Amino acid sequence: MHRLVRGGDGGPDAKEAAQAQALAALLAAALGPVLPAALATATTWRALFGLDVVLAAVTAAAVWRTLPPARRMVGRISVLVRDALMAFVAAAAVATLFFSVIEGARLDAGAVPIVAVAVGALGLLATLAVVDARRHRPLVPLRLLRRRRFVAGNIVRGLTEFASLGVFLPLSGYLQDEVGHSPLIAGLLLMPIILGALFTAPVAEKYAGRVHVVWFLVPGLVCTAAGVVWLAHIAPGMPWWFVLAPLAVVGAGIGAVESPAEAVVASDTPAGADEAAWPLGRIFYLLGIGSGVAVVSAVWQAGGVHTASGVNSALGVCAVAALVGAAIAAAGTVGPSRAPS
Repeated sequence: MHRLVRGGDGGPDAKEAAQAQALAALLAAALGPVLPAALATATTWRALFGLDVVLAAVTAAAVWRTLPPARRMVGRISVLVRDALMAFVAAAAVATLFFSVIEGARLDAGAVPIVAVAVGALGLLATLAVVDARRHRPLVPLRLLRRRRFVAGNIVRGLTEFASLGVFLPLSGYLQDEVGHSPLIAGLLLMPIILGALFTAPVAEKYAGRVHVVWFLVPGLVCTAAGVVWLAHIAPGMPWWFVLAPLAVVGAGIGAVESPAEAVVASDTPAGADEAAWPLGRIFYLLGIGSGVAVVSAVWQAGGVHTASGVNSALGVCAVAALVGAAIAAAGTVGPSRAPS
C-alpha cells in the first residue's frame, strides 16, 4: 500500500506551524457562529461588516510585522504590482461569477444575461490561467493538477467546506426568521457541528498516517451526507432541539475528513514544492466556501427563503456535495499518482 504521511517532511517547525494553523482554524470554527451572532444581537447585523474591517486590519498589521523582508523588496515592486493586479482581477471575476449565481434570479435579469456574465467571468479566469502558466514563476502552479491524489485531496477539502458552510447559511436564517430565535441563540444551536468534529478530528489526526486515508474520507463524507439528509426535514413548528443531533453527526463526518484530506495532498506534493502547492490548495479551499454559499443561496431563494421546503432543498445540495466528495475520495486517493515529480 502506498504510504501516506500526515504532513510532509518539514521537520519540527513545519509540525508546529501545522498545529498552530489547526488550532487557529478550530478557534475560528468554534467562535465564528457565536461572536458575530452576539454582536448582531447586541447591535445590528450591519456591525458585522465593521468587525470584518477591524479583523482584516489587525491581520494585515500582524503580517507586516512578522514578515519584515517583504518591506525591503524594493527591486521587485513591479513583480509585486503585477501579481497583485492579477490576483485582484481573478478575485473580481470569481466575485462576479458568484454574484450572478446568487442574485441573478432575484434581480429577474433573465437567463441569457446571467449565463453571459458567468461565461465571461470563466473566460477571464481561463485567460489569466494561461497568462500565468507562461510566466517563469507562476502564481498558481497548474502543473500540480496532473497529480491525481493531489487534486482529489484538494477537491475533497473544497467539497467539505461547501457542505459545512452550506449547512450554516439556510439553517441559521430559518432559526431566526421562522422559529424566532435571536442571532445569538441561533449561533449556539449550531454549535453541535463543532462539538461533533471535536470527537472525530483528533482520531483522524492520530491515525491518518497509519491507515489509508480512504478509510476516513469516504465514511466521513457519507456520515456528513447522512447528517444533512436527517437535518433536511425542517417543518413548521419544529422544536429547537431537533437540529442538535443531526448537526453533531454532520460535524463528526467533517472532523473525520480534514486531516486525512490534508495528508493525501501532502503525500502527493513533490519534494520541495510545498510552497508552490499551498496557494493552489488554498484556491480549492476558498472556492469550496464561495461556491457553497453561492449555490446554496441560489437554491434556497428558488425554493423560498421563508419556507421549510426552501431550507430543505438548500440542505439537500450540501448532502449531494458530500456524496460527490466521497465518490472522488474513493476513486482518486487509492493507488499511485502516476505523475512526474
